[in-house]
Amino acid sequence: MNSMDEWKFSITPYKGFEKDVLRLRNDNRERPASRSLLDWRYEAPESSRPSLIFWVHDKQGGRVGMAGVAFRPYWVNRQLYHFAVTGDISLNKAFRGKGLARKLFYFMNEYMDKNGLSPAFVIPNPAAQRSLSSAGWKRQQPMINHVFYINPGEKASQLLKSKAISFCLATIYKRLVSLWLKMIPSKGISLEHADPDDPQIEMFWRDFQRENLIIRDRSPVIMKWRYGIHPSNNFTVIKFLKQSVCVGFLTYLENKAIKAISIYDFIMSRKNLVQPAMGLFIRQVGLNKDINSIRITQNSNHSYSGILSRTGFVRRNSDSVIQTYGMSKTDEYANSVWFINSSDKDT
Repeated sequence: MNSMDEWKFSITPYKGFEKDVLRLRNDNRERPASRSLLDWRYEAPESSRPSLIFWVHDKQGGRVGMAGVAFRPYWVNRQLYHFAVTGDISLNKAFRGKGLARKLFYFMNEYMDKNGLSPAFVIPNPAAQRSLSSAGWKRQQPMINHVFYINPGEKASQLLKSKAISFCLATIYKRLVSLWLKMIPSKGISLEHADPDDPQIEMFWRDFQRENLIIRDRSPVIMKWRYGIHPSNNFTVIKFLKQSVCVGFLTYLENKAIKAISIYDFIMSRKNLVQPAMGLFIRQVGLNKDINSIRITQNSNHSYSGILSRTGFVRRNSDSVIQTYGMSKTDEYANSVWFINSSDKDT
């Protein structure tokens, strides 16, 4: 256990400290996590090494803050690395505003440097962003929400105060959306539901070109872990086919309470297939459900961003950013483009 002034810092594995992690994490969140969710996150079969928990202790030795690190496989220009993905950053309210989060991150940096565990990667909340930046974590780029509105009727009703008028406007709007989507060439693409570890998706990922990309691994064991055995989210996987060959896939969650689809993963073999595939998905899935909007979150410089805008998605700023530590300044990183979406955050 190391100390900085009167505060002490320590490192443990997740295993054996599950109850402490769950308690401290939930004490500092509006939405509590389950033990099964944290087990899923920190005991993933695809991790290259056991997960770590970095702790802050008060003068009496009690645990008052933490940050979790799980090691996830990422490709950087065709080279496989295991990023130290950070999350569950928590600090009890009584100890905030004392610079403790920054000191915790300095402690983490020192440990990762000494043990060769970087690069580290995180998509933090705004409060953690400031502490990470002050501890030397580099802000790479913001995350952007892209929203495709299918049925704006409910919002129109709130503005117009007339259900009849808003219903008519929504009906017209939805028909225009349908006509617009039909104008997008399908380029011979069809879609089918699939299992996360579908052999065709495996073959697609094996052949996927990763030059000049920073992208999370999507091999079968990871796909099954991420989308097949999640303890609380029931993901749907769609594969896109062209002449019976898988040319991409998409995963999503449907939230019936707010009538929205959230896309967690979307990847195609070629950029010129992005618009046809997304248009087909909206036409065959979005328009056939009781859905008001479809949302996808990506890094601001994502190669699909402009294509989504041309497809009808509206960009909305978010408070999320990508931050990294220990990422080399070599050409391998400098010339590679981030390919990040919601699935890169272990939710």
